[in-house]
Amino acid sequence: MANENNWVKILIDKLELSTTAEFCRKADLGRGLVDKLSAGLNQPRFDTLKKIKDAFPHTNMNWLISGEGEVLEDVKDDVEIKLTELYLSKIKCVENSRLKNYLLASIEQFAQDYTELEEMENNAKEQLVTGKHLMMFHMELLFFQYRRRIVSNTLKQAPDEGTILTGFVPGRIEKYNELLDVLNEQILNSVNLVDNFKE
Repeated sequence: MANENNWVKILIDKLELSTTAEFCRKADLGRGLVDKLSAGLNQPRFDTLKKIKDAFPHTNMNWLISGEGEVLEDVKDDVEIKLTELYLSKIKCVENSRLKNYLLASIEQFAQDYTELEEMENNAKEQLVTGKHLMMFHMELLFFQYRRRIVSNTLKQAPDEGTILTGFVPGRIEKYNELLDVLNEQILNSVNLVDNFKE
């Protein structure tokens, strides 16, 4: 084992575990053995390394054995693998930068929408908002998110200097940005369960 002493502590830190006891429990290893490994008094046997790898699949086995490379490796789950396959087969092979930018923007918008929805649901639990009231806030949020998506996409496509047909339209970009600010404020209200349609 080429790893330095305290390699177990390095691994625990990288795994963001709170204690050595948590590491021992998850890896099904005795505390005495882990302390000896951490102090460099024992060399880990293969079955010990396998237990660690089984408990923490993204641990780099090469690092466990030799101390070389990254401590953790990027392990993709089934969804990530499927998304990568879709990207490679449907997007990358087309070699269309506009399509790639559209996909990137769509993913960013979807992630933002989902985060806002989760936050609203957490707020609803805390404030005991349920049933029809929660459904109305859901509908309101979806409506504003949809409008924001349209305005954002329009803003990205709006040329600063105008087009041959339309010419330059003064203040056009500024108006879209103002509308975007209003929509973001309405979305924030919905997330915080503030009624946007009160008179």
